[in-house]
Amino acid sequence: MKQPVVLADRYGIVRALGQGATARTFLAHDDSRRNREVAVKVLEGGASADGRLRLKREFTALSRIAHPGFPKALDFGVSGTRCFYTTEFVEGEDLARFMRRRTNRGPEVALQIVVQVAGALDHLRRSGIAHGDLHPGNILIRRDGESIAVKLIDLGLAGPDASVAEDLRSFGRHLLKLL
Repeated sequence: MKQPVVLADRYGIVRALGQGATARTFLAHDDSRRNREVAVKVLEGGASADGRLRLKREFTALSRIAHPGFPKALDFGVSGTRCFYTTEFVEGEDLARFMRRRTNRGPEVALQIVVQVAGALDHLRRSGIAHGDLHPGNILIRRDGESIAVKLIDLGLAGPDASVAEDLRSFGRHLLKLL
């Protein structure tokens, strides 16, 4: 039987959630706090100095954000050659998948999503942070009856070129598909 992967003697990997260009995200169980699930973003290809710096910058930015439109940052660490950070786990589906299911759409739903994304982006702007990788795959939707909760994930922090204006253009390009 294959041994489960455990990071920092604390985070037991349960399953993969997604993969980006530079990192993979997993659902994990935090053994220091029983019955708590977390999302763990692990840098691909080991932990180069540049990669660690970018991931640490992303974690630090997320740590500064206190807004319901973002998951709460929890921990940053290095375990062997793996550099990672954890956030609260958000149950839901990404906007890309949500948009493919035609039964979810309508003006009321679209308005709830747009208002929440705009509020989260405005909070970032006021904090001097640009998302840097805003697209439907990085917008999580959680439905509770008629109510929708939106969380922006994976602050790409694409570097010095990332800008709030680009975040808005990116969201605008996908907005028409939502309607």
